[in-house]
Amino acid sequence: MTNHHHPNRALTQKEMEARRMKAVPYFKKHWSERRVGNKLGISGPTVHEWKVAWEKRGVQGLRAGHYGRVSRLSPKKEKSVRKHILEGASKHGFSGDFWTLKRLTRAVKSWTGTVYEDRSI
Repeated sequence: MTNHHHPNRALTQKEMEARRMKAVPYFKKHWSERRVGNKLGISGPTVHEWKVAWEKRGVQGLRAGHYGRVSRLSPKKEKSVRKHILEGASKHGFSGDFWTLKRLTRAVKSWTGTVYEDRSI
């Protein structure tokens, strides 16, 4: 399994779209999701999302802006969370003005009532 992307480097929308498009020939050949993931260095759940999008909308479903999980937060709540985050952690009762995943998870739950795992915030 070869992954040519540095794990700490965010990809552009164009690069992410190109990566999704690489899966299409394998979907057409009816490769298993696991096999596609191994070939492209992508996680199984991500390949599954891509395949579902491709089956529903074809290549259009894989284009930038037409993928990913639906947010658990309404647009109004997302805007509120962004505002709170930008105010800084210390304003929201944390010692030290920095955010960690654990702090964000706890804060989002208190602000919105929505529960996230630290790894998926």
